[in-house]
Amino acid sequence: MPENPCMQRALVDWLQRPDAHGGAAVEHVETQISHVFLAGDHVYKLKKADAPAFLDYGTPERRRHAAETELAVNRRTAPHLYEAVIPVRRYDGGFTLGEGNGEPVDWLVVMRRFEQADLFHVMAREGRLSTEHVVDLADAVADLHAQAGIRRDHGGAEGMRHHYRVPLDTLAEAETSPFAGTALDALGAALDASWRRLGPRLEARRRHGRVRHGHGDLHLANACLFEGRATPFDAIEFSEALACTDTLYDAAFTVMDLLAHGERALAGDFLNRYLEATGDYSGLACLPLFVSVRALVRAMANGLTDDPERQSRARDYFHLARSALDWAPEPRVVAIGGLSGTGKSTVARGLRSDLAPGPGAVQLRSDGIRKRLAGVAPEARLPQQAYRPEHTRRTYRRLERHARRAALAGWPAILDATFTRPESRQRAEAIGHSLRVPFTGLWLTAPADVLRQRVAARAADASDADLAVLERQLSLDTGAMRWPDVPATGTPTDALARARRALMREMR
Repeated sequence: MPENPCMQRALVDWLQRPDAHGGAAVEHVETQISHVFLAGDHVYKLKKADAPAFLDYGTPERRRHAAETELAVNRRTAPHLYEAVIPVRRYDGGFTLGEGNGEPVDWLVVMRRFEQADLFHVMAREGRLSTEHVVDLADAVADLHAQAGIRRDHGGAEGMRHHYRVPLDTLAEAETSPFAGTALDALGAALDASWRRLGPRLEARRRHGRVRHGHGDLHLANACLFEGRATPFDAIEFSEALACTDTLYDAAFTVMDLLAHGERALAGDFLNRYLEATGDYSGLACLPLFVSVRALVRAMANGLTDDPERQSRARDYFHLARSALDWAPEPRVVAIGGLSGTGKSTVARGLRSDLAPGPGAVQLRSDGIRKRLAGVAPEARLPQQAYRPEHTRRTYRRLERHARRAALAGWPAILDATFTRPESRQRAEAIGHSLRVPFTGLWLTAPADVLRQRVAARAADASDADLAVLERQLSLDTGAMRWPDVPATGTPTDALARARRALMREMR
């Protein structure tokens, strides 16, 4: 179909009119590659005929293909948000939408509309983003990666080098770049050094199926709260090289952007939930490089403008790109034990940032692992038979395996479990000894009445421990305790402060 250069301009003018949308007021937003029209309960996206040449949107048929690809890749994570691709028809001297008379002259992606306040970057900026939101997002990303096709024709060492060389070269050549050539050269040299060191690992990850067709652009502006669920949207449809990447590199975009928004604890929550779902603790060795490159990508996206606010944001991302490469956590194993109600998970979460930069140490929760092994969500309830000794042994073995993989990747791990039996504590200690990394165990304590009160008041979380479970724990002989006691009375902040002091003493 021959392209009429005036046709899309006329169409854009028409789509901005309320009568094109049944009288609804229209807001027109223009991006580099699309015209976006917000009208009533829907959003209509029109691919630009004059988009950058590499996108190949030069004819209506190519734009139709791009729109259908966008619909397909985004329905994987947002099926209720992305509704259809519809034609725009030329009829009786004007335009009509959808089926009917007239020849199709262009194509629109139709989406449900949501409140801009429900975008995750807005929620983060306003302090409304919560642990529940980011773990829900992590589950969605992990599910996407589990179902995505393996792509060994992408990724690996050369794929990663391309991911950082393009933004570096683009910023070096741009007239509006806020970064001096010396700063770009220094970052490029640091990235090259990290890339050379990790190249064999990146290739091994590709061979082992860790490169998949993911989202490709998982920063916080591309996630929203839709119908009460965290929903990734606006996945990359125009470049398989950008969408088919290492799965942890895909997830690292969200980790990076949470850090850039000052949400370090939430970055750790997202990362830990994702790793718990995927078991990809070996990938932690690549996390500093992945976070750095993702920050560089956002520095480029914000830096190629003369807008002072966006250039300031670009400088913040650039600083994160440089500082992430300096992360040098000490691999170690820390075990937090205690009966139900002592606040082990709260203490473990609070200690993460003390043990590693960025998103902090990984937190390995026996409750979450037990649920994953049973094939249910961490918040689901398990029957009592799931707590039989053979299931408990299996849970602790998986916990120990994840800890070993994290430590071998150069990352500290916090083991969050009851450790009521002496053999479970001995096995935790043996991880550190066998890998020749430091080990510290802490034993949280509180009076029985305090524990009963806390367990009775619990809301839904990963732990199934009820008062009956607690009473059985109280009757156990935990054996000789070599780990230092940490009183867990008072507020959670009080218990965390005591645990932090005890940990620092043990680490001297």
